[in-house]
Amino acid sequence: MVIAIFSDVHSNLEALDTFINETYGKVDMYVCLGDIVGYGPDPVVCINLVKSICGTDWAIRGNHDRAILEPRKTSKFNFIAAQAIIWTLGIISENEVNYIKELSDIIDYKNYLFVHGGLTEIDEYIISKTSATRNLDKLSSLGKNILFFGHTHIPALWTYEGFKEITLNEPIHLSNEKFYLINPGAIGQPRDNISLGSYLIFNDVENYVIFKRFKYDIEKTYQKIINRGLPEYLGRRLKFGI
Repeated sequence: MVIAIFSDVHSNLEALDTFINETYGKVDMYVCLGDIVGYGPDPVVCINLVKSICGTDWAIRGNHDRAILEPRKTSKFNFIAAQAIIWTLGIISENEVNYIKELSDIIDYKNYLFVHGGLTEIDEYIISKTSATRNLDKLSSLGKNILFFGHTHIPALWTYEGFKEITLNEPIHLSNEKFYLINPGAIGQPRDNISLGSYLIFNDVENYVIFKRFKYDIEKTYQKIINRGLPEYLGRRLKFGI
């Protein structure tokens, strides 16, 4: 099976559309690792697009999605992120809220787990060898060998040896004897100083992943953010991948 794995759409329709157009018909299924909403200007369309390609079985909730269900969770967000959630709550309908309610926080499939943040903490940022090792230990204790995660907005591949260098568009073969933490990066808001959207392809028969980046119409998203009254910074950061 060829699976397109993506995360952190953050209501960025231009990025999500480009990703779907690039992959549609070339993969067998899609898995979304959460944060469909937050930050961006098109939450309604993005929720419904993710629903159309992932259904309820192959998408999970991120921390911004959970904040839609429990707005008090925005107390842990920075001011701008909280503003975006409040704005989102004002335009989404009960249908979109019900879809988010139906999603789970973890998907268990074959020898793999899919989460938004981490295994040891639901909203953990796996960005250091310490946090990676902690999650690798938990992964191995559960009898699985791959954890796909999002939340950091940075493409990553961790093993017990540490962070592995990523090469784009080339298969990275995985061993059934090792344990991996793999992050596809962000569709709608990259944070590795590269403005290109990011996702990965996982072939679970030949056991490899391919990291991909893509251009999209950032200026169009930026103008929507301004026109819809969201903080200008949320558009500006897209141009710099921060």
